Amino acid sequence: MFQIFKRRGLFLTNLNFNGVNVFHKLQTRLFTVLGLLIIAAALSINASAVTVDFTTDTIGAKPNGFQSSQSSLVSFSDSIGADLRVGNFFNQSIGNGLFVGSDDASELIMNFSVNVTSLSLVFGNDDPGFSAFGDRARLTLFLNGVQVGQVFVTLNRDDSANQTITSPTGLVFNSARFVFVNSVGTGTPINLTEIVDNINFALLPTAATVSVSGHVTSLLGRGITGVQLSLTDSEGNIRTATTTTFGYYQFTDVQVGETYILSAKGKHYTFSQPVQVLNINGETNEVNFTANSEKRLRDF
Repeated sequence: MFQIFKRRGLFLTNLNFNGVNVFHKLQTRLFTVLGLLIIAAALSINASAVTVDFTTDTIGAKPNGFQSSQSSLVSFSDSIGADLRVGNFFNQSIGNGLFVGSDDASELIMNFSVNVTSLSLVFGNDDPGFSAFGDRARLTLFLNGVQVGQVFVTLNRDDSANQTITSPTGLVFNSARFVFVNSVGTGTPINLTEIVDNINFALLPTAATVSVSGHVTSLLGRGITGVQLSLTDSEGNIRTATTTTFGYYQFTDVQVGETYILSAKGKHYTFSQPVQVLNINGETNEVNFTANSEKRLRDF
């Protein structure tokens, strides 16, 4: 039979059925479920970070489009020829590394099958005999073929894999290029083989969305009401918004990592730049449009 006890104003602190403490069993199962949820969340977080260090890959030449056995989310190619090789290059790699030859202007191309938010890699073979003071490693990032970021690290020229280059924060991209360049401007390749190792990247959460907003004004900066904005994604889906009394508009739930075409159309105005291409990497504000005139066009 059931036995229910009340202690300190709480019910069900002891619920017995035929000598079995039902409340204790329910409590135990509850904590078990909570524990499993916590573990699942932790695994989900860890799954978003990927490391490729070529440890499990066979030594030897690799074709363009090579994928390490450690991840199918990234492929590697040589921008000139097909001179990739996995091997242990002693102090120029950390165990196995990826050789990007030969001594030419080629760059290591990394193509990701998903959008990523960060990338770092260790590099070596910055040979002092084949480089000059001020030479740099260059990492360039692209989203759907459009450059979205670039970063440099000055070579310490000690011929060892002890430097790391890391992508700037706050970016979303799906391809990258790595190369050794000189110290002038954005750099010219110095025709030196790159060796890379310990490539780390983080995946963009698939549900990430942001807003796109801006202001539509006349030539003198007065907000224009009733202008229709159209936001078109890569599959041709169109969303529309209309400017407020003061000329402001906003789109919400816009997918990060996608490219959109935003256009403005007003019944009584034309615009100097009626169409804009947007690569969405985060909250996108101040995407503004300016009319060609201060006065409304007449209807005929």
